[in-house]
Amino acid sequence: MNAQLLEALKRRVAQQNQVLREEHRLGEIDLELREIVSEVVIETVENVYMEMNDDVPLPEGRYFYTPKEWSERGESYGCDSLAIVVHDGPPLAPYFNVAYEDVKAYRNMQAALEREGLFAESCTCWYSAIYWND
Repeated sequence: MNAQLLEALKRRVAQQNQVLREEHRLGEIDLELREIVSEVVIETVENVYMEMNDDVPLPEGRYFYTPKEWSERGESYGCDSLAIVVHDGPPLAPYFNVAYEDVKAYRNMQAALEREGLFAESCTCWYSAIYWND
């Protein structure tokens, strides 16, 4: 992703998050921005998974949520993030949870997210929130 576009997206999300915090309510990142961020997160996670699994695609499943969708589920953590990645067991758990003891998978995912200006914060042992790496 173009570095200038990434910086512009970061500033825009930060501004929106600040407004939402000040208003003490959860809001939705505008549709265009949410779609771009979601695409980057999904593409990054899928690419790392495929690189480590001989180009086998990520199995079908619901792994990604927007903060709005997450909040609507009644979840407490990660609702102010850019995206949520659910990794409750295979196939994604080793990439986000060090307790699965696959250090290579975990480090590869963290490095790939970092290259996109992102990081994953473990919210519980079964899901992580994705944030800008400021």
